[in-house]
Amino acid sequence: MWLPTSVYEWLPTSYVIIGVLFVVGALYIGFSAPFAPIYVGLGVSSILVGFLVQYKRYQFRKENRSGAQSTAKTSTTTTSA
Repeated sequence: MWLPTSVYEWLPTSYVIIGVLFVVGALYIGFSAPFAPIYVGLGVSSILVGFLVQYKRYQFRKENRSGAQSTAKTSTTTTSA
């Protein structure tokens, strides 16, 4: 499935925002409401998924950036020799 870059980049942020809204909604209706624990669970899960996706993207980009730099260094040293 292909997503436009702008949508793809904003997904983790939107997960966190939706999660915060769920938690705030649970606080607003009160914890005595029948669905409040479900709202809190969905909110915390959404926040964690948003942070996890962002962290995995960061790791992947960091590895690719360092791998590309080391590959570029080795290719320039082999061609100049």
